Amino acid sequence: MQTNLSIKKVILILIGLSISFTRDLFIYIFYGVTFIAIVFWIVMRPKHKINNAFLNDYLLFVLYAIGSISWSISKESTLSMIITLVINIIFILILNDFIDKQEDLEYILAGMKISIYFNFILFVFFKVYFFDIDTRFSGTFSNSNMLGFFVCVVILLTNSISRKKNRDIIFYLLCFALIISTQSRKAFILGVVIVLGIIVDEFRAKVSVKHIFFIIPVLVALLVAGILVLNNIFTIPAISRIESSLSIISNDDPSVVDSSTRWRLYFAIVAFNIFKEHIIFGGGLNIVQYIIGGGIYSHNNLIEILACLGIVGFILFYKSYFKIYSVSSKFSEKLFLVTFFVLQMFMIVYYERTYLMMGTLLYKSEYFRKGKYEMIAC
Repeated sequence: MQTNLSIKKVILILIGLSISFTRDLFIYIFYGVTFIAIVFWIVMRPKHKINNAFLNDYLLFVLYAIGSISWSISKESTLSMIITLVINIIFILILNDFIDKQEDLEYILAGMKISIYFNFILFVFFKVYFFDIDTRFSGTFSNSNMLGFFVCVVILLTNSISRKKNRDIIFYLLCFALIISTQSRKAFILGVVIVLGIIVDEFRAKVSVKHIFFIIPVLVALLVAGILVLNNIFTIPAISRIESSLSIISNDDPSVVDSSTRWRLYFAIVAFNIFKEHIIFGGGLNIVQYIIGGGIYSHNNLIEILACLGIVGFILFYKSYFKIYSVSSKFSEKLFLVTFFVLQMFMIVYYERTYLMMGTLLYKSEYFRKGKYEMIAC
C-alpha cells in the first residue's frame, strides 16, 4: 500500500511537470506521462466521483463541441480539434480523480514549480535554442505567451494551495524574470494583478475590509512615485508593447501600432463575421482556423467560441469558467479571474491544458478548504 502511495506522489509530480511540455521537442514527454497516468489509474480502479463542478460544466462544453462536427463547415478541421479536446479532458478527469486530499494538490504544484526552475535554467544557459518569434523566450512551450500564462498560474496556485506561511521570494523573482523574458503583455498584466491581489489578501487578514479602500490609493501613489523615479520603465519590452497596442485607440495612423495588434484586430473581425452568419450554434469547432488558414486563430477566446460554437457554446464554456469564480474565497483569485476574462479578448484558452489545470486545481483547493458538503451546496 505504501508503495502505491509513493508511486501516486511521483505520478502527481510528473503530471504537474509535464503540463508545461508543449513544444515539439518535448511534447512526447507529456503524452508519455499521460499514458503512465492512465495505466496507473486503471490499476488503482478508483471509485471516486468527479466532485468538481468546473469539470462537470466543461465536460458538457466538450460534448457540445464534439457534436458540432455534424454541422461544421469543415469536418476535418473540427475533428482535429475534437481530438485535442478529448485528450485534454481525459487527462484532466484522471488527474482530478487522483486528488483525494489537499496534499495531492501540493505534489502537483511541486511538479509545476520544477518546471519553472527548469525553464529558468534553459533561459540562463540555452535561451538561444528556445526563442519564439522576435527573440521572445518560450522555453518548453510552443509559444512565449503560454509560458507567461503558465508562470502566472503557478504564482496563483502557489498562493492558493501552499500551506506554508513563509513566502518563497526567490521563487517569485524567478517567475517574474521568466515573465519579462517572454515579453508577453498579457502575462505581465496578470503577474502585476496577482501580486496586488496577494498584497490585498495579506492586508485583509490583518485589517477590516473597509480599510482596504484607504490602502489601495496608497499603493497607487507608491506605484506612480516608482514610475517617476524609474522613468525608464517603458524600456521593459512587455510595457513598451502595451503602450504600442494602446496607441491604436488614440492614433489613426496604423503604422505606429505594432503589427501584432493590427493582425489580431483583423483576425477578430474575420471571426466576428463568421459568428454573424452562425449566431446560435456557430460554424463548427475550429472553423476560424480553417477560414483564416495557416493554423491561425482569432486570438480572441470570446469571439472564437462565438464563431465556432455560437451563443450556445459560449454560454456552456463560460458557465464552467465562472463556476471557479463563484467558489473562490480569496480576493487575489477573483481579481485574477476577472482580469483573465478581460484578457481573453487577446488570447485563446478554451483548449489549453494550463487553463484546465488552473480551473481544476482552484476548484479542488476550495473543495478542501470549505468542505465538500458546502461545495456541493454551491
